[in-house]
Amino acid sequence: MASGFPSLHTLSLSLVALHKQSCLMDLFTEKSFPRLKKLSLDSCLQMKQLKVSCRALKELVIENCFQLHGLDISCLVLEDLRVENCFEVYNPKSWIKVKAPCLRILSWKHNQVAGIICLENLTSLDEAFISFPILYEDGSTQKFHSVYNFLAGLCHARALTLETQCIEILSNKKCFGSFYLFDKLKVLELHTGFNKNNVSGLAFLFGSCPILHTLILRIVNDLKIERKMWSKDIWDPSTSKEEQYWESKIQILKPFLDHIKVVKIHGFLDCENEVSLVKFLLKHGKDLEEMTLCTADCNYRDLLRRQKVRSQMMGFSWASSNAKLAFY
Repeated sequence: MASGFPSLHTLSLSLVALHKQSCLMDLFTEKSFPRLKKLSLDSCLQMKQLKVSCRALKELVIENCFQLHGLDISCLVLEDLRVENCFEVYNPKSWIKVKAPCLRILSWKHNQVAGIICLENLTSLDEAFISFPILYEDGSTQKFHSVYNFLAGLCHARALTLETQCIEILSNKKCFGSFYLFDKLKVLELHTGFNKNNVSGLAFLFGSCPILHTLILRIVNDLKIERKMWSKDIWDPSTSKEEQYWESKIQILKPFLDHIKVVKIHGFLDCENEVSLVKFLLKHGKDLEEMTLCTADCNYRDLLRRQKVRSQMMGFSWASSNAKLAFY
């Protein structure tokens, strides 16, 4: 290692045992790997801290390094960063530092969030995919702040995908003030169980995206979640608690409602939460052009109820004369 690898372009390490050297803070440097463009680390056992600062690196993949609790990345031309199945245990002293002004794609899958987070100058970020394991069992405010700070580091993203746990975590505490967390975001995809407990997290995210163009909701059908079916008649003037909640957020959500053009909901089951949101978006989405509701197969009895609900939706108040509502 003294002379380094001056001509190496691609390096992949798998199943490396690091029991005697768990800290790799001076290995992947400009001096040792001046031309390295692709680096992949998979199942590096007992690797607890890692620093990567190769000046030519464009793609970095770190997978199944479960003991990792410290990550420092400083790569000025890095474009693609993927970290999966690392940071197995939440530790308030764990840390992530990423300085990558050319980063276009960030994938953070099935990793606990670190306690100390510094995502710096991610000004070129096009796509980010974020998935946290459940980590709010004790209702820790510090954990909630960690998740929030991580998302705040993605403020330059143009497209963002958040899995179920992210929304539940944001719904678990009172959200921070009404300012725009994602002021460049055009496409937002959310995976959610869509129960009554995470509606506040959805509202917070919508309010954080003032120029959002496309919203994609993928509803996770969790059998443990009790879902109340929409059963109102079209002439019933009363409003449900869900409808009242959305209506109370009109001022905070105004920029979002003025810009949203495309809404796609997958796994739509005609539940009260879902229909209330659709009704709200149709009523206040001034620039809405397309709303697509993709439903699962159902039996004959459910089909009749579904047809009734669809008829009601077509009769809802629509703010946009150009909007089209489609069912699949």
